[in-house]
Amino acid sequence: MPGVPSGRGCDACRKQKKKCDQSKPLCARCTRLEIPCVGGGQRRFKFIEEQSVILKPKAKSTSPERASSQASGPNYVGVCWTPRSDRTMMMGAFCSALGVTDVRYDLSVYGGFLKDIPKRLGTNTALDASVEAMTNAFQGMHSLSQKRSVAALKSYGHALKTLRESLNDPAESSSANTMCAVYLMLICQGWLGGRDDRASHGEALAYLLNLISSQGRQDDFEAELVITLCVPVIVEAIGNPRIKLHPWLAKITAAHDKSIPIESIKLSNLAKFPDYFNHPEPHALGIQSTYQQIRTDLPAIKNLLQAMFEKRLITLHARYQTLYSIQLAVAVMLNTLLRLFDPTNLSLVEECVQLVDEIISVAEAAVIYRPLGSSAVPICLICAWPATDNMVKRAKMEQLVEEYSTDFPTFMWMEMAQWLQSKLEAHSLNQCLNQLSTLGIDSGWDSRLEMPKGAAAACSVM
Repeated sequence: MPGVPSGRGCDACRKQKKKCDQSKPLCARCTRLEIPCVGGGQRRFKFIEEQSVILKPKAKSTSPERASSQASGPNYVGVCWTPRSDRTMMMGAFCSALGVTDVRYDLSVYGGFLKDIPKRLGTNTALDASVEAMTNAFQGMHSLSQKRSVAALKSYGHALKTLRESLNDPAESSSANTMCAVYLMLICQGWLGGRDDRASHGEALAYLLNLISSQGRQDDFEAELVITLCVPVIVEAIGNPRIKLHPWLAKITAAHDKSIPIESIKLSNLAKFPDYFNHPEPHALGIQSTYQQIRTDLPAIKNLLQAMFEKRLITLHARYQTLYSIQLAVAVMLNTLLRLFDPTNLSLVEECVQLVDEIISVAEAAVIYRPLGSSAVPICLICAWPATDNMVKRAKMEQLVEEYSTDFPTFMWMEMAQWLQSKLEAHSLNQCLNQLSTLGIDSGWDSRLEMPKGAAAACSVM
């Protein structure tokens, strides 16, 4: 089922089946109707079923001249297909998926190393099965009703079984191909999983990455794969204290971070956030330093985004918008942690308002890149939601989260937002108890106990 090019008209004209002149920045029809013009000039792909052609011999001729030649055997019209196997068909379908350049469905958002996977097919059964599962799942990405098709779920289940067997094999468990299969299955889980399918893989990934960090030099494919896998491990470490990031992460990211010109987006700095969030008191100075660095870098990234948008560099704009979104999410959480230590700091309060407004603005602008091109936006929204007590802004963020949730129903975004709020309230309560303790006042509370509902309301800074 390969992808073939479709029309380049804007979304509005395609929906009404009208001819689009593809003018920039607005086509003539959208200009006349005064409606948004999105997608004009973009290459799109549609999927068609391949059909085999049965070769038939030519009809026999009754002419005496050809009777002798036909007597020796049938004379075929010609070869109508090339020999193929299940592997080559799978490879062709996967290459077609990789060839999609529409930023909304561009698989390169998950890493540039995906383009090197086809040459590795046939060398690892887990990788072969995961590629087949991802290809089948991708074919239903355009429609919610077809996303969880029987073929996609069947290949997903088979890939999970095959991957489990490879992970139990000591010779294959820490290979680059098996690690790549793990990553592809994480993607498929986000696409196909239901709300009850939220298995954690961070501890297993951290263990495998720790093994890889002790091995020798990596090729370019493995190096980029390992760096990519570090990100979900860091994110999961925020809520899972059993995941230890040190010292293996510093070994893996050292070479990568040297090539990053912006200090605040280096993985070594991002890896500090789990400690900052779970244990803010001993890391107060580090939180302040990282927050100021991000505040310094955000305007530069925003100006770069504006320049890319003006030059119509759509794919680059979507990628850097994802980076900008993550930076905003980290900044608003660090701001909230800093306000735990200084609730009366009006500068921090004003900066929090600006960050929340910017996150809402980015989330509204990134809608045109759904589903894959804006998959990081919900993370920003759930980080900004507990940072403000403005009910209007919270309602707006909840509306946006609900809209984005239709793309990947596996993730319970609002549950995550409420968990973040409960953690921040616990930190706020502990800060109040520490202040009372320094004044020699016995509060009667045991900070090790589960925080009662509403107990932190009096000293909450959110």
